[in-house]
Amino acid sequence: MATLVVFANLGLDNGIGGEQTRKAVWLVEQGSFDEARRYLEQVSNEHRHPGVLRFRAGQALLDAGRYKDAADLLEQALTIDGPRPAIRLALGEALVGTGRAIEAVGHFEAAYDSGYDVDVAGPMLVRALVFAGRTDEAVGRLSGMPGSVAGTSADVALDFGTLALERGAMVEAIRWLRMAVERAPDRAEAHEKLGLAIFLQGDPHTALSHLERACRLDPARASAHLNLAALYAELGRFAEARSRAAEALRLDPAEPRAADLLKAIPK
Repeated sequence: MATLVVFANLGLDNGIGGEQTRKAVWLVEQGSFDEARRYLEQVSNEHRHPGVLRFRAGQALLDAGRYKDAADLLEQALTIDGPRPAIRLALGEALVGTGRAIEAVGHFEAAYDSGYDVDVAGPMLVRALVFAGRTDEAVGRLSGMPGSVAGTSADVALDFGTLALERGAMVEAIRWLRMAVERAPDRAEAHEKLGLAIFLQGDPHTALSHLERACRLDPARASAHLNLAALYAELGRFAEARSRAAEALRLDPAEPRAADLLKAIPK
C-alpha cells in the first residue's frame, strides 16, 4: 500500500499504464480493431496518461491504414495533451488519409515550423497544400525549405522540382531538380525536367546535355524527344530537331505538339 501511495503522490506510472498502452497497440497491429477499440474504452478512464494511450494507438491505426479511426484518437490526444508537434504531425497524416487535406495543413505547418521531424513534416505540408488546391503557397514554402528536407532519396526532390516547374518557378525548379539528378543520375525523368527548366530559364546550351542524356537513358520517353527537338530548333539545329520531333510523334502519335513542331521547324 505504501508503494501505491508514493506512486500516486509523485504522479508516477506504476507500470500498468505502459502495459495497457502496449496491449492496445499490439491489438491494432494484429488487426483486431474492434477488440482494440473495446479495450481502449475499458482502460482509458483509469489510464495514467490517457493522451499518450490515444496517441500510440492512433499511430498504430495510422500505420494500419485506418485513417478515420486514427484521426478520432489523435484528435482526442490533442485535446488531452495539447498541441504537441508529434501529435499534430500524426493527425495531419490521418486527416490527409481521410480526404481532409485542408484541415491537415495547419497541423503540418505547426509541426514543420516547430522544427519537429522536418524531413517528414516538410514534404507532407507541401503535398497537403497541393491537395488543398493551394499550389502557390506550396511553391512559396519550397523556397524556404533546406535541401535536407528532401532526405537522401531523389523522389521528394523530383516531386518538389516538378511542382515548381509546373508553376513556372524556375529558380526553385532548378534547385530541387539538380538535387534529384545528383541523387539519381541515371533517372531520365530527372534529367529531362532539369533540362527543360534550364531551357525555359534561358540557357539552352546548359540544358542540352540533360535532355540528350534523358533520351539516352530512356529512348522510349516521347516527351524527352519532344523537348530536345524544341531545344535543337532553338539552337538552329533544324535537321536534328525534325528527327527528334518525328521520333516523339512515332512514340506518341496522339501528341499534337510533336506534329505542330514538325510543321514549324524550317526545312
